[in-house]
Amino acid sequence: MKRKHWVTPEEQNTVSEWIASEQGRQAIESDAERKWEEYQEEYTQPFDHAKLFMKLKRRINARRGGFWTDRKGLHEENQLHGESLLHGKSLLHGKSLRIPKGFRRPLRYAMETAAAILITFSISLLIKEKEIVHQDVPQLVEIYNPKGVRTTITLPDSSKVMLNADTKLSYTDKFEGKTRSVTIVGEAFFEVAKDASRPFVVVAHSATLTVLGTTFNVRAYPEEPQTQATLIEGALQVNNRLLAPGEQIVIDNISKTSTLQEVNPEVIVGWTKGELYFHSMTFAEIASILGRKFSINIHIVNTSIQEKVLNGKFTNEESLEQILNVIQKSIRFTRRYEQENNTLIIE
Repeated sequence: MKRKHWVTPEEQNTVSEWIASEQGRQAIESDAERKWEEYQEEYTQPFDHAKLFMKLKRRINARRGGFWTDRKGLHEENQLHGESLLHGKSLLHGKSLRIPKGFRRPLRYAMETAAAILITFSISLLIKEKEIVHQDVPQLVEIYNPKGVRTTITLPDSSKVMLNADTKLSYTDKFEGKTRSVTIVGEAFFEVAKDASRPFVVVAHSATLTVLGTTFNVRAYPEEPQTQATLIEGALQVNNRLLAPGEQIVIDNISKTSTLQEVNPEVIVGWTKGELYFHSMTFAEIASILGRKFSINIHIVNTSIQEKVLNGKFTNEESLEQILNVIQKSIRFTRRYEQENNTLIIE
């Protein structure tokens, strides 16, 4: 039986010597770099090593030319090596090596196999380097907490953030540089890990909060006219104003003016336990809070009751219907539910 692509040990040694030579090394590196340039655009997305190898293998087999197996491409090969190894001569350590004519075909396949392996290995190293560089770049993380849900997030520095309903938190997966920065849209309760060398910065609409290690609450819903920050423990700086525990700063989102007031911290962070505190709130404000908590759209059609001021406390065990029944004792209104758009109409 005729052996196809058979290679003798002597031919293997010849290939090995060529690979170890300066000419061989330069040729392989040059071809690997060229292959990398051809495939570089494809690796802006996560790498698929298996797909790369199969494409490269098909490309090599399809070419059958140039440096690898082209019987006619002698000019290119002579440019790379001076004299064609496949033509019977090669420069190895300054000496001319003659290869018997009958060994040229199997030698071609041996060279092709060896070079394909080396190119794949070279590209794998380049890919790995690209992946390492990609992994070193901090990536933006955005977490949206939908209506009707409370979620606790642990940040890269071990700080903890509890997100209220309908809240988005943005930060990088690595805190690098002189600060630890996050952005909040909605309401969140922070327990910041202490790090005297890197202040913790929260950007929330009209407020920029700077802390070293403390617990505080920030409220910055885009549809509300004010941004609130309340210090529970530690020290907190908001827009260059220092807060003491139990103090709350309220910033007007349009005029940027601010007022400082003392509050009951338990009332402010009651939502973290599922409790609702309504202290001198309008019915419109309460409806907005109830909509986020129970994941429903509440639309007050009767404008005359929107600005009615109410006070009250409700626990996590009470339903929306029970809460509205209590409110209805102070304000007269009717309500109906539109299932197709998940909206409660108050008239």
